[in-house]
Amino acid sequence: MESSIFDCVRTLKNIDVAQVDAKQLTQNDFKNNYVDKNLPCLIKNAISNWPAVSKWTDSAYLIDQCSDYKVNCYPHMNYIEDENIQNGMELVRFEDAVSKLNETTKEVFSVPSVVIDDSRNFSELKKDIGEFAFLKNPARPLGYPSKRFFLYKGAATGWHYHHSDETLMCQVIGTKRVGLFPSNHTTHKILKEAFKFDDYIGNPDKLKPFANILKESIVVDVEPHDALYIPPFWWHGVEPIDSNIGLTLACCWRSPFHKISDFSYPPVKELWRAAFKRPSKLTLMVPPLYSLSAVARIFRKFAL
Repeated sequence: MESSIFDCVRTLKNIDVAQVDAKQLTQNDFKNNYVDKNLPCLIKNAISNWPAVSKWTDSAYLIDQCSDYKVNCYPHMNYIEDENIQNGMELVRFEDAVSKLNETTKEVFSVPSVVIDDSRNFSELKKDIGEFAFLKNPARPLGYPSKRFFLYKGAATGWHYHHSDETLMCQVIGTKRVGLFPSNHTTHKILKEAFKFDDYIGNPDKLKPFANILKESIVVDVEPHDALYIPPFWWHGVEPIDSNIGLTLACCWRSPFHKISDFSYPPVKELWRAAFKRPSKLTLMVPPLYSLSAVARIFRKFAL
């Protein structure tokens, strides 16, 4: 694999993330203890009963379902800077991308963020995706697709955070190591400065000035059939533990309204500021959305 994105945190203390078995996790527990509190958790066996966990391990099956669709594939990890992302990109038929993945001698190959949606390609795969017993009828996400998959070989993803929506990172094939940093008014600005460029990859000395913040990392391994709940605003970097073929499914849904106007999260302030700085049709949605969120926060405050 390419230089590890964890070179900058490998000597730091790893703090265990909360872990729970899907069979023991109720919808109320998941909402009250993790989603509402914006705390990550590892959910074991979250997708064990989905058809995808057996069917998607068969390349021939995936090709039969989706052979002619076009995908972007990359001979490198998933960078953050657009110039690095586009380097070597090819738009190819899905069948050819799968063939490249199986045949390449390179340690790194990535087919990232392929959307599964009724109105788009790959809708045939929706029948293989089950429901979460602890998450019934999730609301449509505001910023991210509800379902998207990452097919890869040895491809890491640089440190970043989600501006909106809740995410369950589901491992269908392979194990991934995920690093997490909480974001608050002390850490967020520093982490943005540390990770705004990809040049720390292969050159961890670039991050020495940020060592005091980076020591707060959480590291967790997500194994096949497990799901990691990644709340919005949490910085995270992702790396497979080997160079074998892997497949990750990201499932997203809208955040509870009380989070959308909670300025204790620095990225929320950035979102609202950007909405008015660059006016668009979406700007018209800001006042009613903020009002709903503010009301939700008041109700939540009195309910606790």
